[in-house]
Amino acid sequence: MSIPQRNVAFLLMLLTLCACFDAEAQRKRRKTRARSVASDGFSDSQWWLGFKVGANVTQANLMEEYQMFVPNTTGIPDNYKKDYESFERPGIQAGFILSYDFKSIFSVSLQPTYINMNLGYANEYAWVGDGNNLAVEYEHRVTLNYLEFPLLLRADFTYSRVRPFVQLGAFYGTLLKADKFREVTSFDNASNAANPISNDAPVIGAKSLFINSNWGVMGGGGITYDFGNVRLGLEAMYKHGFNNVVDRRNRYSDNRMIGIGDALDDFSLQNIEVSFTCVFPMKFLRTGYYRSIRP
Repeated sequence: MSIPQRNVAFLLMLLTLCACFDAEAQRKRRKTRARSVASDGFSDSQWWLGFKVGANVTQANLMEEYQMFVPNTTGIPDNYKKDYESFERPGIQAGFILSYDFKSIFSVSLQPTYINMNLGYANEYAWVGDGNNLAVEYEHRVTLNYLEFPLLLRADFTYSRVRPFVQLGAFYGTLLKADKFREVTSFDNASNAANPISNDAPVIGAKSLFINSNWGVMGGGGITYDFGNVRLGLEAMYKHGFNNVVDRRNRYSDNRMIGIGDALDDFSLQNIEVSFTCVFPMKFLRTGYYRSIRP
């Protein structure tokens, strides 16, 4: 028995309509699930976890001077006073980043960081006698290693893949290690020659000369780029320490420093650092493939 062609056409039309209705129903169910995910607050925020590495330069902010020798005559040069370097000796830093993005331009981050800071100063002493004058120049370098805990509030300028930003916050650091280096050069004016003096102790463990804490404020900016689900960034920060990092009780306790007429001044730390950052999102939506949430 043959089936009329118009019945076959009607049957095909009916099957096509059923398929269309089923596809539309699936699309609506997907949209409903997406709205339910968005409405429950899951996609209103994002956690990021990653790391940062970079370099820095440091300067001592002089608070009060101290000298081992004080001249008892007037009109002589004050070369015996310390001449501090200004952001010259590089250091390094590396740490972790834990960041939380709100459903806005703002985010907050905690960034535990190991930082190595180097600073230097120089001074000179002279002995004047009958027929023989001697001048000795000292160059000192101080290396400080801290474990810091910066807490930062950040504001992005855009919601695009490329995001310029600014951030402000505060930091607290605990001292891990401190060393002091010195180089000595003598000038014997009688023979008109410069003769280096051997340094029996080029490295001095100096942790006892500093207190355990360093705290202050910091601010800066940078730019990030969303490369897939990874966020890469480059940032520059200025840090201003508020407290005196020198231990006043132990200023004259190291005989190796006292023997060359050196006593640490009171100073705080100023630091400029540049870091490369890389963070990974912790929350994803599964829509055929994993896609990180962008609040």
